[in-house]
Amino acid sequence: MLRRAKGTDLVALYRSFAKEVFPYQRYLPTSEYSPEALEKLLQKEFGDTMMISQSQDPLTFVVTKRDTDTKPFLIRNYDNPSSKHQGDVGWKCSEAARATTAAPTYFKPFRKNDHNYTDGGVGFNNPVELLYDEAFTRLSSDLNRDSSGVHECPIAYIVSIGTGKQPDLPLTDPDTFPPVRLINNITNIVEQASDSENAHHRMENICHRLNIPYYRFNPNLKQRVELTATILLDEWCAQTNDYMNSMTEQVNQLCALLSERTYSISYKLNIFQKKK
Repeated sequence: MLRRAKGTDLVALYRSFAKEVFPYQRYLPTSEYSPEALEKLLQKEFGDTMMISQSQDPLTFVVTKRDTDTKPFLIRNYDNPSSKHQGDVGWKCSEAARATTAAPTYFKPFRKNDHNYTDGGVGFNNPVELLYDEAFTRLSSDLNRDSSGVHECPIAYIVSIGTGKQPDLPLTDPDTFPPVRLINNITNIVEQASDSENAHHRMENICHRLNIPYYRFNPNLKQRVELTATILLDEWCAQTNDYMNSMTEQVNQLCALLSERTYSISYKLNIFQKKK
């Protein structure tokens, strides 16, 4: 059962999952995969583990959409009554994982408590702004429970990790055979709706204004391929390793922040706890 896992363990897990969840390569972007294999694998890995924060556990959420609502629905392992985003707490991890991977055109929605849940990647494929909102409201509430307002941003740093940026789609010739042109247009619409870079640039600007250290790691992939394909996994891993080796300075800066025990947010939290 997964609880805490190394990155290398997750890579191995994905390789195993991909072969069973995507047993064939689809040719139409509208043909869904059966979710049965995915659900069985998630249940096997997570068991009855719940989305409830235990001692020393990080606060975590995954992004979904509920029914036809265009706003994000956050499945959390913590309570955040001050949040401006709707959500729920206490789900099974396997259910949360199934809901947040129910990408339209890939899997049918996940059904729970008379609601349909789909992947929040359409519109929120990069959830860094949701992370900022959740962290700010949660930390501000803790630090200023007895104060009239927030005088400093309580966020120590933000790290955004992407899944790789594919080359841009080639332009479609207007004279292309209509079915091919339709498939290309659908692919283009899906990619625009699931864009991650705009959220990254907005977050970058916010952090610059507020003087929050911000790190974004997202390698440029050399070749376009269907997201369910497994043939290029080794090549993608190699490209990612090369990319991370080129980001040594940023990684070292981040490691220094992570290990800095007297950073301002830790100090403020300690002061607040003493006042309590």
